[in-house]
Amino acid sequence: MNCPQKNYLKNYKAPEFSVDSMELFFDLQDDFCRVQTQISFQKTGLDQNLFLEGEGLELEQVFINVKP
Repeated sequence: MNCPQKNYLKNYKAPEFSVDSMELFFDLQDDFCRVQTQISFQKTGLDQNLFLEGEGLELEQVFINVKP
């Protein structure tokens, strides 16, 4: 198991994206939990890449630029 990295204020960098809205949907079962998330991001910087990080998760689907 990896230890969390230390984050120092001197190395702080403002995020390249902000979250406009977020909705979470939970399906709680006896042997698993499925979480569906709908997130709307707004680009705030020059970086072109958005990184989503997680541990012990199974990514099932990703939709990009989906409009209702």
